[in-house]
Amino acid sequence: EHSRGFEYWAISDNLDNVPLSILQRYDLKGCPFSRVTSPAEAERGEVLKDGNVEEVRKGVREFPSVNPLHARHLLDILSEDFALLEKLHVSNYSAYLIVSPA
Repeated sequence: EHSRGFEYWAISDNLDNVPLSILQRYDLKGCPFSRVTSPAEAERGEVLKDGNVEEVRKGVREFPSVNPLHARHLLDILSEDFALLEKLHVSNYSAYLIVSPA
């Protein structure tokens, strides 16, 4: 049982089976320590992590085939959403971000 007596769950289908060409996949956990997929793992198509999104924010990595203004907007939305989760003391969450060509 959750310490406040309740839990919230959001469940979705397996997003790896969507009919899209997937360029990159990110598994975002909101961990306090940096989770990063190495460049070699990324080249093999492994799922990227929170630290890799931070690399996009810092300009070290790009979302392929995404307009930089749209990427900035997406990063802002993610930051706002994750700030809300932090404010609500939600410490155990997972978000899955897929980058696909238009």
